[in-house]
Amino acid sequence: GCGGGGGGGDINDAFVTFAQGRLKVFNSTKNFGFICPVFPPSHPDGPKLKLPADEGLWFFGNHQLSEKTQLGVVLKFEVWENSEGKPQARRVQLAPEQSVDPAIDAIVPVLRSEASAARHMNEPKVIYPSVYVSDVPVEYTEETLRDLHRNLGLNPDTVMGLKFLPFTEASLAPNADADAPIKPVTGSVILRYCNEDAANAACERLRGHPVKTSCGAMKHLGARHAAPAKWMMDRKLQASSLQDRAQNDKNDQAPEALKQKFRGVVHRVSAAGYGIISSEEWGEVMWRQYELPMSLRSLQFADPQKFQQEVQGRVDFRQLQDMEGQEVEAELYRLPDGQLRASHVRTLDGEAKTRSSGVVCVHPVPQRWSDAELRARFESHGDLAQAVIQRRVRDDNPGSRRDGAPGIPEAWCLGVLRFKDPGLADEVIKRESGGTLNGDGPPFVIEAGVPWREAGWCEGVVMRYLPDHGLGLARSSQVEGDIHFEAPAEARSAGLDLRGMRVDAKVEIGGDGCPQAREVRIKPEP
Repeated sequence: GCGGGGGGGDINDAFVTFAQGRLKVFNSTKNFGFICPVFPPSHPDGPKLKLPADEGLWFFGNHQLSEKTQLGVVLKFEVWENSEGKPQARRVQLAPEQSVDPAIDAIVPVLRSEASAARHMNEPKVIYPSVYVSDVPVEYTEETLRDLHRNLGLNPDTVMGLKFLPFTEASLAPNADADAPIKPVTGSVILRYCNEDAANAACERLRGHPVKTSCGAMKHLGARHAAPAKWMMDRKLQASSLQDRAQNDKNDQAPEALKQKFRGVVHRVSAAGYGIISSEEWGEVMWRQYELPMSLRSLQFADPQKFQQEVQGRVDFRQLQDMEGQEVEAELYRLPDGQLRASHVRTLDGEAKTRSSGVVCVHPVPQRWSDAELRARFESHGDLAQAVIQRRVRDDNPGSRRDGAPGIPEAWCLGVLRFKDPGLADEVIKRESGGTLNGDGPPFVIEAGVPWREAGWCEGVVMRYLPDHGLGLARSSQVEGDIHFEAPAEARSAGLDLRGMRVDAKVEIGGDGCPQAREVRIKPEP
């Protein structure tokens, strides 16, 4: 018969890791067996074993093997150590996949011959960045989570593994009937990604995403980076040689970012804010034109019909629809997982349309200048309807519009002008190009801008903050690009460091196309 399946033991026993191996000895009558060789599974957890490379692991009971189990099969199990540090296998069972990567089997003799110099075969081959996701409905499976990644524009193939965590009191349904059995409604899961960039993208997209539980309640996913254990950090320094030998037939080189423009035709658009550009050279490339506010994102799943009605009336969706079938130019970049994406998409006559809006951007403007001084400098051209100073933080992210270019200070000012006569805006750009703002200063940049547009309230996290200037950058999954903001007066006077704090921001798209906050509210810590 089968041995006991429990993982219990002496209170001084300690769980070490998960592992796999081949069954070498099995005595069903006396209920024990021996596993050798032992090798790590595809996505292991836990520190390395104190186990010589030429030894295996015994198990006594604590298995789910039938009497007819054949020697040589692949097993999966937990490894525990007793108070004396001796490891044993527990919860031994047949592995779902009986085919083992030949590279893993090949590693075993290599480790045996080089045990003194190489890493131990029980250590993980690769330590993947992990993301902790909370408020996941209990009915979600691995396939459901992969579909969710697709729907959010993430590549599900970057998910290298996952682990559903035990339920807690927070998982239970509220107001449950006292006589009814208590059932968990949501839970948490650890997702492992192929690299840090994929994990970062997952955090941004998953955090705050609305989901509906089995009892009809609307929840919003939480997502944050799972803190790595100390042994993981230590192991990263030693991981490269084993990984190279185990995966020498794979090309693990990270793709280089593409900094070039391409042209194509907008093939189709989505009410969720996405569009597809069809290009002869690059095929179909997706871009995101706008991010829906949280209220609409919730409707998309709770009431699809009402969602379509609400979206049809939005200006940004109508503008996106107008682009369908038009020839466009866009900047091309490649995600870490190899997917191509487009950004800064504009119709080929977009330059003329932008200039016809009458908006002109001037930078850098002296930080001491006010709106009145900016107006005084340019009102001689006539028909100046608006002159506004917009404060900016240098964006050091690669691929940003001004990604830490030489000469740009940490905090700088952008001047935005709006002329009543769109044709006059074009003339001002021609007249002032190459000039100076105050007669004896350095030349300034003057270029066509874009009309302001509202993006609504967004929730985000402060990624960068300059206390000396009271300026910062916040990141939100609800808008593309980091949000420039000025800290509330009370936060500046109190000398708060806002880095890492969650904020609500009333966002608009500024004259240079960058998101900026007209109002910022610091959210209390949960």
